[in-house]
Amino acid sequence: MVHDRNKPLAPPSGENEVDLEDLSSAPIPKGPAVRARDEQELDFDLDSVLQKINAAVPVVVPMVVGTPTAAGAGPAAKMEKDPLPPGQGPTVGNYQLAGRMRSSPAAMVFMAHRVSQFGIRRPVVVKFAPKNNPAYARNREMLVDEYHAMALLDHPNIAAVYEAAEIDLGFYVALEYIDGPDARVFLDHKVKTKQQVPVEVAAFITIELLRGLEHAHTARGLDDRPLGIVHRDVNPSNILLSKAGQVKLTDFGVVKMRGRTAQETQPGMVKGKPAYLAPEYIRGEHLDHRCDVYSAGIFLFELVLGQKCFRAEGVDIFREVLAGVDLSRLAKANVPDKLAVIIARATDKDPKQRFITASDMGRALETWLQTNRYYVSATSLAAIL
Repeated sequence: MVHDRNKPLAPPSGENEVDLEDLSSAPIPKGPAVRARDEQELDFDLDSVLQKINAAVPVVVPMVVGTPTAAGAGPAAKMEKDPLPPGQGPTVGNYQLAGRMRSSPAAMVFMAHRVSQFGIRRPVVVKFAPKNNPAYARNREMLVDEYHAMALLDHPNIAAVYEAAEIDLGFYVALEYIDGPDARVFLDHKVKTKQQVPVEVAAFITIELLRGLEHAHTARGLDDRPLGIVHRDVNPSNILLSKAGQVKLTDFGVVKMRGRTAQETQPGMVKGKPAYLAPEYIRGEHLDHRCDVYSAGIFLFELVLGQKCFRAEGVDIFREVLAGVDLSRLAKANVPDKLAVIIARATDKDPKQRFITASDMGRALETWLQTNRYYVSATSLAAIL
C-alpha cells in the first residue's frame, strides 16, 4: 500500500508480516559495510520535511501492464502517473526522488535517480525508513540486513544493491531499478483480461526465479562460510519482470541468514505473506531453504492456473495453508500431468518430500520443457508483458 500524500506520514501497514510478539531492537554496528552517522539533535521539523516529500513526489507504479495497442503488437506498458522530470524532485541522500512506489512494512519505496559528477542519471529504487516512524530502530535493522544479504549476492536473477546510508531523515538502501511490473501486477492483469500465461512461459519464469534462489541459498560470506540464506518472502510482489523478459528476485527484508542484525524471529511470529509461507514455518518448526522451494511451487501453481492457490482471508489463511494445496484444481484446469507432479512435489506439506534444492526443481522444469519440445526464452516472456 502506498501512503496517501494528503495524510500525515504513518508507519507502513503490516500486511507483509504477522506479529504476535513485539521484537526488541539492537543498534546497527558501524563499519565499512554501512555508512552511518551518530544520532544527533535535528535542527528542523522532521515530520514537516517528510510530508513535503510526500506532497512533492507523485505516486507511480512502473510499467503497469496495459492492453494491446494493435493486432499482433505487444501490450502497451505505462506508468500509473508520470514520475517527476529529472532535476525537479526532492533528495534523500545521494538520490533525487521521482515517484513513490508501493511501500513495505519497513520502508517507503521511491523511484529515484543518482546523478554522477558528469551529469549521467541512473534510475534506482530507494527504500527509505524515516526516523519519525515509531518502529524506526527495527525497520532500520531490517534494511541493514537486506543490504548485507544482497551486497554478498551477484546474480542476474537477483536485483542488485548499490549502497546504504543513514542520514538525518532516516536510513535508506539504493537498489537496481527494473523497468517492468512485478509478477503480482502481471498476474492480476492476466486475470482481468482473461488471458492465460502459457505453461512454458510459466515454467521459464519459475526456472529463472529458482536460479536466483539457488545462488542465494548457496552463498558464502567473506570468510568462505555458508551464509545460510533463506529468503522467507518469495511471493509475486517480490518477483520483478523487466521489459526484456528478465526475472529478478528482490526484497530480502525478512531474510534469515548467519550474522543478521535484527533479532531472530521469535516463537509465535511469522514474517512474509501468509499465502506463500511453508506449513513448517507457520507451525514454528525448523526452517531451511526448502521453504523457499515451497513458495516457488505456490507461485508456479498460480502462474499456470491464473488463480490464487489459497483464497481465505485473515487467520483462516493459516488453516488453509496447513490443510495443503488442492491439487485437484490442476487436473480440472488440464495442467499437463508431469508439470502437475512437479508442482505437487514442490508444495508438499512435508519438507522432506520436496525437491532438496531450488536447482533440483529447476532441472525438473527444464527437463519437462525439453521433453515436450518447448523452446522458451526471455524473449517469450517479453512478448506477453
